[in-house]
Parts: sequence; structure tokens; C-alpha cells
Amino acid sequence: MKNLWKKFDEITGECYIGMIQEKKDTGIWDKGFATLMEIIQSGREKDPDYAKELFLLDEETDYQYDIQGWIEDYMDELDINGRHQDLRTVCKKLMDTFCWEEDSPSELRFRIVCSFLDQGMEADAIRYAKDWEKEEPDNPLVEAALIYAQIAADELEEAEERAKRLLNEESVCEDKNVPLFNAAVKLYEAMGNQEAARKLNKKIDQYDEQFKKYFDLDDDLAFGDDFDDDWDEDDDLPF
Repeated sequence: MKNLWKKFDEITGECYIGMIQEKKDTGIWDKGFATLMEIIQSGREKDPDYAKELFLLDEETDYQYDIQGWIEDYMDELDINGRHQDLRTVCKKLMDTFCWEEDSPSELRFRIVCSFLDQGMEADAIRYAKDWEKEEPDNPLVEAALIYAQIAADELEEAEERAKRLLNEESVCEDKNVPLFNAAVKLYEAMGNQEAARKLNKKIDQYDEQFKKYFDLDDDLAFGDDFDDDWDEDDDLPF
């Protein structure tokens, strides 16, 4: 196992060197993914519960390899280079490899829908998204995927019905439904309804501003700005 991790580390290094050099050959990324699958297989031969969830790979290696980040970059490379079928294969392999009890494969499924759309396969995208919707009917990401697919298929009325059912004047843009808001904006722009798109964009901007303020506050706290200025080093620690 140690040798396999060393091999994976060397390969991923080559991957990023190639990315910097803007190399179009993604073969080294394929090799890295194959090595990662080999590591998982080897681990499960000794312990069937080894890395049951994708995020556990990073936890069990003390985040030494940023595995989830590398996988995201690998899928981006497949997408950029037009390897849409291979991207779907990788997504499905990941969904089959891990149990997804504590995490969700929604982003992988969303990538699959987008890969169909990138190939002009609107019917396949809609079919896949509707099957996904049956499994996760309350997932805003699948609804966003369906709206994008229906826009591409010129099914604007059906997409608008979906958007109106899910979003109204009282709807608030928040973490879980940002993709849905973005999809609805694209829909209304495609329909020429600039006023509806403007209203949704305003809510997205409000969310972005709150998001920015939250992280600005988080940065301030990291530097201890809310601590009492009169705190003395001989006093008890303020936590």
C-alpha cells in the first residue's frame, strides 16, 4: 500500500505539471485514477470497510494527497478536453465504489447531466435527470439539472412550470438552492423575461454579499479581533 501511495503521489505531481504546461494529453490523469482505484481495492482486500466513503480517503491519509481535490481536477480535465463519455464513466465508477451514506453523489450526477448536454444529448440528459429525481425528489441540484436540460431541449414551458413550482417571491437564495436560482436565471434569460431574471439575480447578489460578510467575519475572528483588548497574558485564556 505504501508503494501505491508513493506512485499516486508521483503521478499527481506529473498531472499538475502538465496542467501548468497546458498539455492536452490526459493519459497521466487516467493513470492516477487507475492507481487510486488499485489502492482502494488493495485496502479492501485487507479490510472490507476500508474507505467506505470518499472523504475518508483524505482523513485516513491525513490530507497528504488532497484526493477529493485531485478527483475534481481530473474530472475538470476530462470535461475541458471533451472526454464526456469518459467523464460519465469516472462519475459512475465513483458512485459504485463508495457507499454515499454520509455524503451525497449529487455533484457527480450533476456532472453526468452536464456531460450529456455538452454532447448535444438533451434527451439522455433529461432521462437521466428524471431518474435521479425519482431517487432524490427534494434535491435542488436535480431540479437545476432538469431546468438546464429542458432549456437545451427547448422545453421552456415545462422548465418554467418547474421553476415556478420551486421558486416564488418569498424564496430565499441560500447554500442549498444556489444552483436552482442560477438555472432559473438562465431559463428566464432564454425566454426573454429580463424582469424575472433581474429579480432572481438580485437575490443571488444578496446571498453572495452575506457569504462574503460571513467569511470576512471568519477571517477577523481568526486574528482574534473580537477578543478583549484589555486581556492580559496572565489572565485565563479567553476560550
